[in-house]
Amino acid sequence: MSLLRQALLPPNLVSIARLALIPFICIGLFREDTLSVVFTALLMTAAGLSDFLDGFLARRFRQVSELGKILDPVSDKLLIAPAVVILVFTRDFPFWLAVLIIGRDLAILLAGVYVSVRQRFSPPGGRGAVPSSNLTGKWTFTFLVSLTVSYFIEFAYGRAVFTWLSVVFLLLSSASYLLAEFFQISHPLSRVMADPVQAFVPAWGRRAALLFIYAVVFAKLFFWLGTDERVSAQARVLAGPERAVADALLEKYAPVLYFVEGEYSFPVEVRAMLENSDLRRDAGFFFRIGDRLLARRPVTAEALKAHSGTGTYLDLSDGWFTSRKRLARSIERRYKKIVYGRVVRDSFGGEDFTVVQYWFFHLLSGVGSTEFVYHEGDWETVSYFLDSSLRPRYAAYSQHFYARVQGWEKVRKEDGHPAVYVSYGGHAPHFAEGLHPSYLDNGMVIPLGNDLAAAGIRWTHPEAYQLSRIDDETDWASYAGRWGGVNPKSPTGPRYRSPRNPALSMWSHPVRWMIHYRALPGNTKKK
Repeated sequence: MSLLRQALLPPNLVSIARLALIPFICIGLFREDTLSVVFTALLMTAAGLSDFLDGFLARRFRQVSELGKILDPVSDKLLIAPAVVILVFTRDFPFWLAVLIIGRDLAILLAGVYVSVRQRFSPPGGRGAVPSSNLTGKWTFTFLVSLTVSYFIEFAYGRAVFTWLSVVFLLLSSASYLLAEFFQISHPLSRVMADPVQAFVPAWGRRAALLFIYAVVFAKLFFWLGTDERVSAQARVLAGPERAVADALLEKYAPVLYFVEGEYSFPVEVRAMLENSDLRRDAGFFFRIGDRLLARRPVTAEALKAHSGTGTYLDLSDGWFTSRKRLARSIERRYKKIVYGRVVRDSFGGEDFTVVQYWFFHLLSGVGSTEFVYHEGDWETVSYFLDSSLRPRYAAYSQHFYARVQGWEKVRKEDGHPAVYVSYGGHAPHFAEGLHPSYLDNGMVIPLGNDLAAAGIRWTHPEAYQLSRIDDETDWASYAGRWGGVNPKSPTGPRYRSPRNPALSMWSHPVRWMIHYRALPGNTKKK
């Protein structure tokens, strides 16, 4: 049968359709809006079910073909591999599991190439050049799809259960393929080794398990959609009669800040950026090719409000890094040293806190403590979580792409004020002096060197810096663009600072943000 006729067989059309879903799924995995998340999760689920459909059609209508034997497993692997890579960077997918999945697929691919070459030179009547897929492999793909969907919609129980089911079936399917196809072991148990699921699980059990798995995933998806648990009620600002309490808390926990000797950019009021920057719209190309000038310096509150889209940015300078450092120092001398503060009440997962937040804005920032990569503008925050009796329980410090969380008893204090050690260049706040690893959102160390923090320059309030209260009504707070130019992209302002998941917004959902990072490497656990 010609290749074209094989491709037009219904089972192979199903596999081709699964391949066609891959770019849409990959794009959707980067999105955060509700419609995109639901649509992407449904596409992933449909892809998982289609893996059983193509096999059913091939067996039912006797349309098994050599092309189908290739399309079926290849489409599975091409869907899962990019999905887990994206989830590693956006949804805390375990790096070790991603390596296991991709490594196993590469090993099977190489083994398949070997088998194909060997069969090409084998005597007539031998086994087919391409080994047939089996039920163990299809169930492996089902568990991997369920796992990726669980990570995408933040299904905690699904993550735990499907992680270990995926690991078991990854190893089982690898063994069955390698033993039965690669080594072609002749043994009375060869049928068992070739397909353990088919050998041990009756057809009715497989159908019941499949229905149960997807019923659980669908139930979680629609429960998530109905409650919108990713974006809960926003933290409530203490206002009115509570304003005096908030002001007292801001004064009480105003941090003592330590900077490394030689630091080139210190916390400053945002006017320093607005009055010395142009407002531009990013065209999406390098070197600002095609970027459109929206407002010349000084940028007013009205200009920010009129051009508050996510594709805009404040452009401080066109110079190199050394000239930018000189410019930042010269600008900072003309403006107040300000730390912005707010006090909110927030809850998540049965934990209720009053959150005392301090926000620091810097005109210039390196990535980590390196000067090889840098950007204009930088926002970092430290947050202190007080229980119903206003006793401090936790401290959470934003650190580039990550956050460190410690119990209050582990925070170094000076006259009751927490000590914060700001890293050189990158400005990530730390709990102690020394060299500290930088992390991505999922706990992976960034290979750009460590953060350096030291007790060199000491700032206290009100001697060295002033406190300025901010909230949703602050005129510049609603600006959704980026606070600086130059790649990598500068961060957005406090209201929009979060990992890729908006439910972890440091501004709107600080308790959920803290709880999320509290469970990750290097942090304290719930007491």
